[in-house]
Amino acid sequence: MKISDVFRKLADFFDDLAEKKQEKKQDKKNNPKKKMSWEKKVLIAAASVACVLLLLVAAAYGVFNHYYNKLNVETLDDDYPLIVTDTDKDLEELTDEQKAELEKHMDESVDDGLKFDDKNVTNILLVGTDSREKGNKRSRSDTNIIISINRDTKEIIMTSFMRDMYVQIPGAGKQRINAAFIFGGPQLLFNTFSTNFGIYLDKYAQVDFYNFMKVVDAVGGVDITISSGELKSMNNAIAEINQHLGVDASNGKLKKAGTVHLNGKQALAYSRVRKVGNADFERTERQRRVLTEIFKKARTMSVSELNDFANIVLPMISTNLTRAEVLDLVMNSPEYLKYDLKSQRVPIDGSYTYMTVNGASVLGVDFVANKKFWYKTVYGED
Repeated sequence: MKISDVFRKLADFFDDLAEKKQEKKQDKKNNPKKKMSWEKKVLIAAASVACVLLLLVAAAYGVFNHYYNKLNVETLDDDYPLIVTDTDKDLEELTDEQKAELEKHMDESVDDGLKFDDKNVTNILLVGTDSREKGNKRSRSDTNIIISINRDTKEIIMTSFMRDMYVQIPGAGKQRINAAFIFGGPQLLFNTFSTNFGIYLDKYAQVDFYNFMKVVDAVGGVDITISSGELKSMNNAIAEINQHLGVDASNGKLKKAGTVHLNGKQALAYSRVRKVGNADFERTERQRRVLTEIFKKARTMSVSELNDFANIVLPMISTNLTRAEVLDLVMNSPEYLKYDLKSQRVPIDGSYTYMTVNGASVLGVDFVANKKFWYKTVYGED
């Protein structure tokens, strides 16, 4: 093809483009386009916004499922096989007077009609097991703390229930309350709280010996003031923990008392101190003190820090919280973190008696007095 022919074809092409452009202008002039009505514009804008919102909701739900699926979700089982079959044989060590007093309080607890349930209060039982094996193995619940979220009073109340309280465990007779969990899992522990305290619990979160250390480490440790007596006891506990971890016995031991920044292992040792001060009563105070410091740390975390914390901690927790319940807690967590945090224990002073049953020290409890105390402090009513 000659060069002249090429230029001619190019000229024809551009002439055609110009002609078509002119035809379009004439067509628009002869047939003006109708303007879009404001109703249609509003509908299109609303549809666009709805699509964006749906995408955001889908993305948010995907993120939520990412976190929820990290939890060890378990369902409660009323048919969990009981380990214990013999009941009440250990009462023979009590005097007649002690038996009468104990039975009186237990009977009153069952018959007094005080049952607590309120939609504005969420009660979650935090169970700490004493298993030395890695993973959430079934064990005694040496820590039983009810976390009560009261949306009316805007308070979170932590109530420790002493592990040595002598209670009626349905199907297992009279035992220490910490035995219920190993006998029949969380469902039997809930039934035990209902029978003895009228407290209906259906939600729990369980953390074991090893995972508690990781929770504390996940918030960067906690600042606690310790006495010289606690220091010695803590170092003994740290040596025991190191033995189970397979590390040097001196690893992590503390050198001085006072206000100390504790890592997870040290905080666990502090929470287990029992032979300093008022025995197990002060031990529960130490446990709540550590939980309070963790709560305070969570208040100051950035979004990225909370994300890291959740990714570390959630796989360590066994719970029966549903997706909807966890979503509610997550959605309201910014508000909950502003609530006042309170701490207490059951039994209260003057409402218990030390007893020896089957060679072990137990607490004979005035259940009615403690039920009334718990109800007043949690629900804000007499």
